[in-house]
Amino acid sequence: GGGGDDDDDDHDTKTQKKMESLMLTLTQKLVEIQPEMITCWNKRKARFCLYVVVRQQKNEEEEEERLKNVAKEELHVSEQGLRRNPKSYCAWEHRRWVIARLYDRILSSSSSSSSERG
Repeated sequence: GGGGDDDDDDHDTKTQKKMESLMLTLTQKLVEIQPEMITCWNKRKARFCLYVVVRQQKNEEEEEERLKNVAKEELHVSEQGLRRNPKSYCAWEHRRWVIARLYDRILSSSSSSSSERG
């Protein structure tokens, strides 16, 4: 068939986005109820890595905005888990991990921009 492959790709992308959205909603609800569910945090970390490591936007500003939104969301989810259980190791570790990835990203982008200048 002619042209059907593009439709399949669009459908696959939409399905993948729906599944990701569902996964994020479910993991958020689960860690709000039980912040020690390490599997949920690991799923969220894997998704976050895609946003930090893999550039998805050609536009630098859009890329930074997208990363900022994902980071805010992760910090919010960890905060909700900590409200439920302030001593939750998993929630604190997730929060620390997100901040460390952001710090690494900032360092790598500042070192690459300084090497481009010099």
